[in-house]
Order: sequence, then C-alpha cells, then structure tokens
Amino acid sequence: MRTGSYLPSFLEPRRRAEQALVAVVQEAYVNGVSTRKVDRLVEQMGLRGLSKDQVSRMCRSLDEQVELFRNRPLEGAYPCLWLDAKVERVRERGGVRQKALVIAYAVHESGVREVLGIDVGEAETEAFWTEFLFALKARGLGGVRLCVSDAHQGLQNAIARVLGCRWQRCTVHFLRDMLGHCGRAQQPMIAAAIRQVFRADSGPEARERLVEVVERLQGPAPKVAGLLEAAEEELLAFYSFPKEHWPKLRSTNPLERVNKEIGRRSDVVGIYPNDQALIRLAGMLLIEQNDCHEGGGPLFVTGDVGPPPKNQRFGRSDSKEAHMQYLGIDWGTRRAAWCALDQHGDISEGAMPADQGGLAGLVHTLGPEVRGCVEMMSGAVWVRDQLAQAGWEIQIADARKVKAIAPLACKTDRVDARVLAELVRRDLVPEVWVPRSASASCASDYAAAPTSCG
Repeated sequence: MRTGSYLPSFLEPRRRAEQALVAVVQEAYVNGVSTRKVDRLVEQMGLRGLSKDQVSRMCRSLDEQVELFRNRPLEGAYPCLWLDAKVERVRERGGVRQKALVIAYAVHESGVREVLGIDVGEAETEAFWTEFLFALKARGLGGVRLCVSDAHQGLQNAIARVLGCRWQRCTVHFLRDMLGHCGRAQQPMIAAAIRQVFRADSGPEARERLVEVVERLQGPAPKVAGLLEAAEEELLAFYSFPKEHWPKLRSTNPLERVNKEIGRRSDVVGIYPNDQALIRLAGMLLIEQNDCHEGGGPLFVTGDVGPPPKNQRFGRSDSKEAHMQYLGIDWGTRRAAWCALDQHGDISEGAMPADQGGLAGLVHTLGPEVRGCVEMMSGAVWVRDQLAQAGWEIQIADARKVKAIAPLACKTDRVDARVLAELVRRDLVPEVWVPRSASASCASDYAAAPTSCG
C-alpha cells in the first residue's frame, strides 16, 4: 500500500470475479451491514484497515467494466433467447428487500453463447420486463425466433409485446409445477409419463404422446391432465427447430447454470449493500462467462455438458442410447433412495420400500432402458439380479472408491444416489465383480427373509 497502489498485493493475480467479490464484501463492511460471517471472511482475506477512498476507487474500476459490458452494442441475429429472474436480498433504508436480478442469455447466429444483459428491479413485473427487453432492442437485439422462459404472466406479455416471437415454456418448471398438483405417491408415475412427451423423435409423435398421457391421467390426476392439454403449444414449440438443438431449447437449464454461479457467490455476501453492488458482482461473473463461451466454441456443437461416454461393454444401439436412463440406488434396511438421470442431465428421484415390491414399482416408473448401480452392501447382489430380470444392467459399486472419486458429494457415510447416477452416466463406476452363482444364492435367501439382506 506504501507504493501508491489501492489494490492489496494478493489481489493482482486473481480473476476479476474474485476482485468483484472482495469489492462487495468491503463495501458491505464499510457501510455497516457486516455480519459475523462477513467479518470472518474479511479477516481470512487479510482485508484490514482499508479506507473508504480505497474501496471507492476499486469499485469504480469494476463498475466501468460492468457498464461497458451492459451497454455494448449487439450485432447480428440472436435466434434463441433465454430469460429468467433471480431473487436477491438488498439493503435499503428501513430494512432489507428482496429484488429481482434479471438476465438475458442468447445464442448468436454464429452459434456462440452470449450473456446479453442484466438489470435489477423492485419486482419481476410486466413493466420491468418490458423496459428490460426494449433496452436490449435499442442496443441491437434482433432476429429472435424463440424465447425460452418460465410461465410468469408478466414476462409472457412482455415477450409478445416487444419481441413478437414464439414462446417456449420451460419444461423443467412445468414438470415441477405439475408435481405440486398430485400426491407424493403419484409423483414418480406422473413425472415419467410427462417426460416421455419431451423425448419424442418428432413433433407429430410428441403430440400423439401428449394426447395419450392426457387420457391416462384423466382418472388419477385430472387437474394435471387438463393443464398439460392446455399447455400443448407452448411446451412443444421447440420441436419446430433442428433436432440437435432440442435438449437446449426445451428448458431454461442453460441459464440456470449461470444463476447457480451467481447464487454461490451471493451465499458468501449474504445481503448486498445496494443495487449497484449486486450488479457489480453479477456483471463481473457474467463477463467471465462470456469470455469462456467465446473461447469454448458454439453452443450447439460442444454444449454445456456433453453426453456421457458410451459404455461399449453393453453394446447399446444409438436409438436405445438416446432413451437410456442412468440410475443410482442407495439401498437401506427398510427404505431405498433412487435417482435417475437422462443423457441431458434431467433428474427424477424418489424413495421406495427396500423389497421386491419397491423394485417392481421402480421398474414400472422408469421403463426398460436403464443402466445403473447400487453400492456394495448386504442385499446389493440380490438387487442387481432382481433388476436384471427386467433387462436392466446394474453394476455393484465399491462405496469406498466412490467416496474417493467424489469426496465432497458424499456428505455422509452412505453414498448418495445422485452421485451414483452421475457416475453411471459418465461411465466411472468403480465396479465390484460378483459372480452370478453367488447372486442366485443371495436371491433365494432374501426371498425367504426380505429384511435380512437390506
């Protein structure tokens, strides 16, 4: 600090987003909104004795970069646009308020992903969304053919008024909403049925499946059936685009990944001292996202998360691989947790009785194309052999090696089902080989005493 620099020496080699985090914490500390959590963070970073002038100069430097990013001109066409809002806590006079941080994320006609803009508003209203979209158009946004978002009515109205393009309702949000209209016992069945609509090979096939699902749900879940039928056009809009783009266009998942990065930093900050501090931190993170995307190639070539490597041992055909689900089972003495992923990372999960009836219900829920694993413990071999009768390929995983692969994900002594499912999807299961003869013996023992192997 005696050399005249206003930046501590340890900040120089750090990324801009880390400098932004430091600036937000410093501003919160100076403005009297610090908590014990922020105090500990400040002490760990060695930020003691910084004056207001030093903090102000650091923040001005970051603000200039963010403002240039937010107001840059947009050139060319952006055929696909994702919109979403994230609620953050901001301190104002009289207390702390929840405000909406809105983000626009798009794919340029060249295929490159790009964060177009961010803003902070008092609430996620139609007027705020309309102003935000008009600002994007003033900067040059054009050529939008499809806009993907949740079903917020104000946002829908703003899209229709400003952009006038087709609207795709996020299928993940829709499925989540539908599960709130049915009982817990019905949720796995309804989720599996609705997902089949979005896995069709063509638009006409998807509409046929939707009609079939609506008919099947009329009895057990009439409200879900009615809502699904009414949302047909907005749920299936993505089928009018090339097939290789469908996984990205049917939900706001590409934007949710950005939101999670912002949320991870917000958990550290806690409460932002003002709107500008929120825009500063989010803006610097999004600048880094853009830098990564520009160097990472087109969205629809590489994608955010590529498909898992094909497991040549199983010799699956491409058509079967496209509908494959990857299952992890955390087997217990009386209850078992399960998690299934598809190739695009969509998740379905639940719990079941740790017996033959529970496995039969799981087979009925997930269908025939399943590859999975269960951690090595008493009853694991029996589970493998029971599910093999349904045509499933189940591996037995060494729990200790799984914890070595993903130590942070395994927060308890038991291996989490979602970790197992992800390892299956990426073909990284540390398998324990057990001969079939031993499994037959265990199966007969378990049939005699169902709870002894759990």
